[in-house]
Amino acid sequence: MGETVVWSENLTAEERAIRDSFMPRGSYEVQRDALVEAFHKWPRLGWEAGSAAGTWFIMPLLQRGKLDIHGWVVEHPHERAGIGKSTAMEAVASIWGDPTVGRLIRSWNGTLNYLESQMAFLHDLPLFLEELQGTKSTARIDERSAAELTAFIHALALGRGRGRLNRDATMRITSEYNVIAFVAAERSILDYARTTEGVRDRVLTIKPPLGTEKTLEAARENDRLREIVHQHYGHMGDRTKPVIYDLVVRRPDEMVKRYDTMCAVLTTMARVGAEQAGRAARLAKRVAVGWLGLVAMLEACAVEDARDLARTCTLMAWRDIVEGIPAADNVRDQGLDIVREYVAAHQAQVAGFEPVASEGYHDRVTYRIPSEYVGGKAVVDGVECIAVFPEALARFLESRGMSLDTLRRAWNEAGMIVTDASGRTSRTVRLRRRDGESLGSPRCIVFRQADLLGDEHGE
Repeated sequence: MGETVVWSENLTAEERAIRDSFMPRGSYEVQRDALVEAFHKWPRLGWEAGSAAGTWFIMPLLQRGKLDIHGWVVEHPHERAGIGKSTAMEAVASIWGDPTVGRLIRSWNGTLNYLESQMAFLHDLPLFLEELQGTKSTARIDERSAAELTAFIHALALGRGRGRLNRDATMRITSEYNVIAFVAAERSILDYARTTEGVRDRVLTIKPPLGTEKTLEAARENDRLREIVHQHYGHMGDRTKPVIYDLVVRRPDEMVKRYDTMCAVLTTMARVGAEQAGRAARLAKRVAVGWLGLVAMLEACAVEDARDLARTCTLMAWRDIVEGIPAADNVRDQGLDIVREYVAAHQAQVAGFEPVASEGYHDRVTYRIPSEYVGGKAVVDGVECIAVFPEALARFLESRGMSLDTLRRAWNEAGMIVTDASGRTSRTVRLRRRDGESLGSPRCIVFRQADLLGDEHGE
């Protein structure tokens, strides 16, 4: 890997279009300020951008035995339209260059050979693919479509195209590459491909980076981000290349130390059962590449608290990625002990609320809860409970190396939290302070008071 990207002179028209897309345009300061602000607001977007920058780390990590595959898919599918899935991809692509569809962002509507040729040309730069529905599998998934998508995922992992023969029966030189493919679509690629465990582990699925709201305010924010990244792009990638080169060539031991540390953090936070530990470790290796890339990019752009921001972005994405992995049996009890500690340490904030029966209360108005509030007491289904605000609890659990999303599933399976009528693990609970100030009906995670504070506090 060189400090700069070197392009071949013998290029097709398609390859020249891709090459020209990597040229910067507009203002570096505008791009930097807009994207750093977006990373703070939408941490998942930050991790995706870090993964786009982190492709250059793949080969050095492979050479040191830290990675086991050459590439993978990062996707953020959602069935709702107009929530910024494409805008998020354009923002990530703008790190390197022109995010216009047809420039850096390409179409799925091509053969496997076509996609392989693009990956070979990019070599160790990211591939951006828009609209999975552009494949032949739009109306129904036939065997050929499923086979091609599965082969695409395997080609990414192997880092080389299929072996082929020339017309004269001589062997064709197989192209090699280290590419992360980014996909924006309404459905996951796993809905189309033949899903074995190996395929699932090569597709990192996160929630839509810009959220799922379709409010006027959300639309305006998405449009503003899209307008900026279409006018100011390519600068952050240019500034990141020398930093990555310095780490890989001059400070490889530091690169490996950073990487190993983040892999250990992610694996510990997963808290999965012994039979799933290997899978979590494999996924952590891929997610940590995004963290490495994001740290390098933020440091190259002189962003204050670069590592803290990169960690926040990475842990947010990690929670999404490990969401479907079963938790270890003892995690729920360990997590509940931490919640007991959390509630006990904030008795003043909890005791400041009076119990209010919530049966039949369907007011959906939610008020902004002051950050110092932890939760409140409530009577739910005739049982005295403590309702805890999930955002603050998630931060506290994260500081102890645990994920609220993982714990919430384990608690729910064990019947340790009070769900709503549809079985959701967060529910609206009517809360009011003793001074009469209403907090509306915010969504909370509801625990039985006796489980947290002891039998003497329950019925």
